[in-house]
Amino acid sequence: SDNEESLSNNNVLSIFRDSQNNFWFGTDDGLNLYNRREDQFVRFMVDSTEQSFTNTLSNGTISVVLEDESGMYWIGTSGGGINIFSPSMNRFQQVKNDPSRPSSLSSNTVWAFQQDYDGTLWVANDAGVDMRRLDSSYFIHYDPHSDDLRNENDAVYTILRASSGMLWIGTERGLSNF
Repeated sequence: SDNEESLSNNNVLSIFRDSQNNFWFGTDDGLNLYNRREDQFVRFMVDSTEQSFTNTLSNGTISVVLEDESGMYWIGTSGGGINIFSPSMNRFQQVKNDPSRPSSLSSNTVWAFQQDYDGTLWVANDAGVDMRRLDSSYFIHYDPHSDDLRNENDAVYTILRASSGMLWIGTERGLSNF
């Protein structure tokens, strides 16, 4: 939409309410923060002219948003990996798959996040499930075809930690847990 007072795109893919009761809307063309106190939208868009990549999203298709315990925002995209947004610095850190680094994010198409009470972040993506401690910079990849995650498809679309401690994952072929 050309109206700066509204969403950047009408195709809304994700909605997240943060600890300040603001709403984050992920769309097919950008991330939109709705500040309830000021009754206005702030848009975060892809800027292809940005050279440092700290002022722009890596990809405009926003599939999921999560606020971690330190107040950082994890923004999953469809093709651009993860963008970690620091509100205090107003900067993005882009986290992407690097085929030369096995400990990097395993896919740049991210569908869902699950944060555990102990600071572990689980990432559902097109290559399975990745796990990362928030105080770490590396991912551990869980292969959906291994004994740990028993499903018949690599892509994991949703993920939830049950109160029992079991991790449930949803794929196009059903549910798995471990």
